Amino acid sequence: MGYKDLFKEIKCIGRGTFGAAFLVLSKQGEFFIAKKISLKGIPENQKKAAFFEAELLKYLSSNYIV
Repeated sequence: MGYKDLFKEIKCIGRGTFGAAFLVLSKQGEFFIAKKISLKGIPENQKKAAFFEAELLKYLSSNYIV
């Protein structure tokens, strides 16, 4: 089951170096922010930084980070 099966994108709320943040609605009716990261066309050192950020987010404990 993929991201699009679990969440409906409502709107883009911000853009950054590696991607964009979207307001999403879960199938259960809860709102979350989803950060989508694009690695196309960026230097290898920035790809590593993006992967590091994603790994770091896995370890954070918050009701707002999934």
